[in-house]
Amino acid sequence: MDNYAILRYPIFMIEKLGVFYDEKVQRLIDSFSLCFKVRFTIFSADCEDLIVGSPYCPSAYCELIRDKIHLLPHCLDQNRRMCRRCEDSHEPLIYRCHAGLYEAVMPLEVNQKLIGYAMIGQFREEGNKEGMSKELFAQAEKAGVGEDALREVYLKLPAYNEQSTQNMVSLFSVLINFIVMEEYINAYQPGLAEKISHWIDNHLAEPMELDDAADAIGRSRSTVSHTIKKQFGMSFKQLCTLKRVRRFESLIAASPAMTIAEAAYKVGFGDPLYFSRIYKKLRLVSPAAYIKLIKKNEGTTGI
Repeated sequence: MDNYAILRYPIFMIEKLGVFYDEKVQRLIDSFSLCFKVRFTIFSADCEDLIVGSPYCPSAYCELIRDKIHLLPHCLDQNRRMCRRCEDSHEPLIYRCHAGLYEAVMPLEVNQKLIGYAMIGQFREEGNKEGMSKELFAQAEKAGVGEDALREVYLKLPAYNEQSTQNMVSLFSVLINFIVMEEYINAYQPGLAEKISHWIDNHLAEPMELDDAADAIGRSRSTVSHTIKKQFGMSFKQLCTLKRVRRFESLIAASPAMTIAEAAYKVGFGDPLYFSRIYKKLRLVSPAAYIKLIKKNEGTTGI
């Protein structure tokens, strides 16, 4: 399994996160994505990908940013921050991301309950050929990616002026409100996969085995293993590891002064060096780099 496979959820497996949707949702966001040539994503309330519009997922520029320049943690952290920031307004929030692209995000609410977020993005400002920062060029150079190569894929992205952006975001808002109004997306009571997931969440600091989960849920070892594989696309051990990494990131985001060893211990890793190897394998950067990012963003009020 590649480094990113464990980070993604397959489309149409949204049920495991307590949300279900009509197939019309996929067709609608695919059509929007195709018309405007932007990435369209629906996240869970925990800011994890649920549905991604085709075929722009992600752009070649963003793949370069994430895979070659190793800035995936920046992308994930910014997604979380912007999702949280749009909750109070109940309106789309337009901002410019750390890679120089424009995005818009809005809360997805059903019966006044937040069940996720909708986001469009990966487009640039029309007429601006220098939207990337000097800091980004410096990071690219360290990763062996030249300015010309970065600029080439950047300029292939769709470009919109301010008015066109506002019009697109307005349509995006209308579409999301329509999806909610027509009940094409909704929440539902947790099933077996959710019960397993919740049990793991509540025991991250402890040693966990598949048999422990099976006994707690009241199902056989094979049933639990099969359910996890079917719903999450990974093994019990991989799911536990991924959840521990995410919990580590949440702890650091809440308390940037916490050390790697302290946070690793709280998510079930007694050896911080071993945890660091696991983290880097999944996120492609070290935990120290993630902490540095969080401290840099601490106190940020807007973009």
